[in-house]
Amino acid sequence: MIRDNYDNYPFRLEQLKELCNHYGKDIIIGAGEFASLHEGEAILDLTIRIIIDKDRFGYADIYDIFFIDDCMYYITDDEQYKEWHNPCIKELAEDAFGGTWMREEKYVFRVVFAGVQTPYKDNLGDWIYTGDLVKAKDYVSGVCAFPPYNDDAPRNPALYGVMLDNCMIPLSECASVERLGTIFFGIEQGTTEIDIESEIGGRAQHGGFDNDYLLRARYTPSYEQELWKYQALEIMGVEYNWRK
Repeated sequence: MIRDNYDNYPFRLEQLKELCNHYGKDIIIGAGEFASLHEGEAILDLTIRIIIDKDRFGYADIYDIFFIDDCMYYITDDEQYKEWHNPCIKELAEDAFGGTWMREEKYVFRVVFAGVQTPYKDNLGDWIYTGDLVKAKDYVSGVCAFPPYNDDAPRNPALYGVMLDNCMIPLSECASVERLGTIFFGIEQGTTEIDIESEIGGRAQHGGFDNDYLLRARYTPSYEQELWKYQALEIMGVEYNWRK
């Protein structure tokens, strides 16, 4: 269901896909055109984190991403992504959305959703994203979005929170939040989607976030499966810039 107002709306992957699929025809026309068509709408303020490659996150606006089936695609002019360009996707997007591809950007390629920016910052002044692993009020868990069950209910930024085993702590109630890493490690090759809330909820209910989990969370995004590879990175003093 597409809503008239997305102010303060807490997006999960499901709602983001719904929105992008609905406006797919606008997206493939052009970024500027999309912004003009949706001027003043809250969706233009949405920042989406994406997994581009191992040890590399990226950040996108709503008009630079779209979905075909379970795959997420990113549109860019950045030359560093030239080798990843998939020219077949433009025609697929035209078929999917019933429009003509008019984007001026050169490249489009597949990425993986890795959360959205919340309205809150951590203790270092950096934005907090869903999918982050954090420490807040002496609890360690992941940040999730909690969309209202009633589609007519007012949107509330308090619906971003730290998931616990049977409740959640709204970020709005946390005086300080320390970001420890992200949940995007041990990703299987070929993965097209990661359900943030399912991953965090499962962990919160069955075993929590032990030291091994916290270690791997610092080296993200990563497709490595074996724990010893993360331990080796720590021993060698390697740092992943998962914050950027």
